[in-house]
Amino acid sequence: MITETDVLTTLSYLMGERTVPTTAIEGRKDFIKRTLEEIYRAYPWTFAKVTETIAISNFAATLATTFDPQHKLAVYFLDGDLQTNLDEINPGDQDMYEDSDRKFWVESTGNNDYTIKIKDTDVSSIVAKYQTLSPDINASIGTPFQDRTTIALGARRYIKLGENPDADISQDEALYQKRLNENIASQQLARPLRRNRKIYYANNYRLGEN
Repeated sequence: MITETDVLTTLSYLMGERTVPTTAIEGRKDFIKRTLEEIYRAYPWTFAKVTETIAISNFAATLATTFDPQHKLAVYFLDGDLQTNLDEINPGDQDMYEDSDRKFWVESTGNNDYTIKIKDTDVSSIVAKYQTLSPDINASIGTPFQDRTTIALGARRYIKLGENPDADISQDEALYQKRLNENIASQQLARPLRRNRKIYYANNYRLGEN
């Protein structure tokens, strides 16, 4: 886990400082949090995914406050070993559907509180898969995102703008985006490729055969 302390150290090096300043760094801490929020929004990171089983009460299930509404939400329920997926609809279209249509919509009650609504009377609990918001990183709370340099490069853009609102940060932005794209590409390459089963079996191959 990378903490705020780790990023502050890297950020100071990028700013040409030998050590982290001991005073007037609240702005830097805020910029680190802001950059981490951008990173979490930029891609559906595997490390930020959670699966939560939620009981249904009055056709509603309340999501955890860590739910990020800017990423795709997957919802299903289990009937024994059978998984039935629910399709998300626009809240404004809810009157077009009825019991057993297997639809859901999300409503916000404010303060980052979100509720899943359904119309299915036979569903007592659901499983929700979603991405979480970025953590409120500090000296003791870290993030699973492993590249502190990316966070530091992003925060440096804000520092320069804070010092001079007219500053040209195009090069800083380019460096940050390049590093972030490398992080995204690295995660994509780390995922196992799905075997093309049609081609595989069309050639009469079977597991364990040459």
